[in-house]
Amino acid sequence: MKEYLFRGKKTSDAKWIDGTLITWPAGKAQIVVPGYEYGKMVAHAVIPESVGQWTTKLDKAGTRIYAGDVLMNCYHDPYGPISYCETRVLVVFQEGAFGWIGETGKFYPFATEPLPEFTVIGNIYDNPELIQKKKP
Repeated sequence: MKEYLFRGKKTSDAKWIDGTLITWPAGKAQIVVPGYEYGKMVAHAVIPESVGQWTTKLDKAGTRIYAGDVLMNCYHDPYGPISYCETRVLVVFQEGAFGWIGETGKFYPFATEPLPEFTVIGNIYDNPELIQKKKP
């Protein structure tokens, strides 16, 4: 069975939490996490704009990849000395699938594109500078 997991920043202290998402009228959101006692759940109010769903993908270090994450692609040429970590992409949910958008603006769904050597380096909420366009 597919696991539906969401991440968001708590309104109380801006710390990231993950769990089950509840949305309310007027744009409010909460993430429910297991409580400290058996059978109890705790709901935390989160900043709605910060909520991202887990894509079910992991980066090369085993970190969960969520919508809104910024990934870095490290390229290593198996036939030569070329090796660099430069390409940054934004993880999004678009056209009914999770994937990434790079500098060209083209969407690459995870379902049809193999995951290269990606590493989560931040997210657009804490690190918007990671995806800003480079000046010529």
